[in-house]
Amino acid sequence: MIRKIIRLYLLFLFNFPIFSQVLIDSSLLTIQKDSWNIGINRFSGTNLAKQQEYLLTSLPLLLKEEISDIDNHKVSTDERQHMIDQYVQDQIISVEKSISLIHNQRDKLLFSEDDEKEKKKLYDGFTQEIIEKKELLELWKMLDPEKIQIQESLDVTIKNQEDENNLLLQPRSRIQQYMENEDLNLLISGSVEKLDDSFYLGFSCYQAGKEDPLLSINRLVAEENLDSILLDISVDLRTIILGRSWSGLNVTVTPSDAIIQIDGETHGVGSLNTKVLEPGYVTLTIKESGYQSYSNQLYLSPENTQTLNIDLLPGETESLYVFSDPPDSDVHIGALWIGKTPLFTPKPTQEELLRISKENYMPFYISTEEISSDSISVDLETYLYTKEKRLKDAKSAFYRSLGWFTLSVGVPLILSGIYQNLDNRYYNYALDYNSTGDSDSYTKAMESKNQADIVYYSFWGGIALSGTLFINNMFKLYDYLRAAEESTEE
Repeated sequence: MIRKIIRLYLLFLFNFPIFSQVLIDSSLLTIQKDSWNIGINRFSGTNLAKQQEYLLTSLPLLLKEEISDIDNHKVSTDERQHMIDQYVQDQIISVEKSISLIHNQRDKLLFSEDDEKEKKKLYDGFTQEIIEKKELLELWKMLDPEKIQIQESLDVTIKNQEDENNLLLQPRSRIQQYMENEDLNLLISGSVEKLDDSFYLGFSCYQAGKEDPLLSINRLVAEENLDSILLDISVDLRTIILGRSWSGLNVTVTPSDAIIQIDGETHGVGSLNTKVLEPGYVTLTIKESGYQSYSNQLYLSPENTQTLNIDLLPGETESLYVFSDPPDSDVHIGALWIGKTPLFTPKPTQEELLRISKENYMPFYISTEEISSDSISVDLETYLYTKEKRLKDAKSAFYRSLGWFTLSVGVPLILSGIYQNLDNRYYNYALDYNSTGDSDSYTKAMESKNQADIVYYSFWGGIALSGTLFINNMFKLYDYLRAAEESTEE
């Protein structure tokens, strides 16, 4: 009786009109956009001599070269809102097209000569699909934009565009349509016109969702100054593409194989030329074996580039002897393999991690800063058991636990059959007692009920046992996979 009440309640709950069964697919609540696309158009030209037409290609290439090192764009709040609005609008249009298509399919049935029952079945199916699509349409229209996810930063991709239809000479609304069709987030275009001994340079930079250009320059320039003007433009353009302020740093070091680090992170070897750093204070560190390390705090000002030339001073080079038992063990300093013991090598001037290892032995680790003398001798400890033995033991444990779990699965199935049999026996004896009043039938009915109760609880105990063995089997499988991975490592 209780089960019937629960079923009726759930049936009423999930079919009541206020509980719509139509939901937006959760995968559609994430905008699948991996790149921030930049289009650079070939510049247009007017009154140019044949030998001056190279400017139409070389000037865009110069801009592209200046921004080619930017690989990431930080999405602003306005951009995010525009992308979400555009995405939701596309989804609404898509659903509306689906509704129109289903309407057409349903209307065609009115002129069909198929069986009336089959037509009605199809007609009702289309009608239900239209209702669900309309509910989905309302969900998209009422959707809270905050529920849509988009990456905070996107990889930058630069494309060479061709304005074959002269759309860039059309009203700005057409430019936005062009960018949408080409999937561009930023469009760069320009023009060069020859006026007497100078050039009239026009430059525009449009962003998706904004009709007015972010950058617009129209200037009379001498030919020899065209490059410098575009380099000045690239400073503001870089800020737009990065989506944040930036600082540049040019460093040249002698010797040429010195490691250059900024705030502990390696950025180059021998030289560094970057314009994507965050403005503010940073610590510049330069290291090379056999030379004194250089370390200095710098302030990187926004939209500005510092240039440094640094000559490291020679330092004393210490030697290091490495011995091990057993010999012929591999020696690594950092990620670099140095050789096998016994070994003689220059001692690193900066702190590095020294690792001595050999198959079937536990590796030994020590920082070079902790080595106070000119030699180190290490006795490697053998593993309690080898990787092969660990793999073999893990494999045996997994299959043993799998066997126990497989055997346990049959217990609830058997008990379920016994329970059904005893329950049916109890039901039959109870019917006999109700119809005849035979006391013997009552006794047998109660015995059957008691036995059925015992089997019922045993059934759930079997389920619990089987579930426990399943979880144990999953742990054994995980351990087996880990052992297999370790056995392949050097």
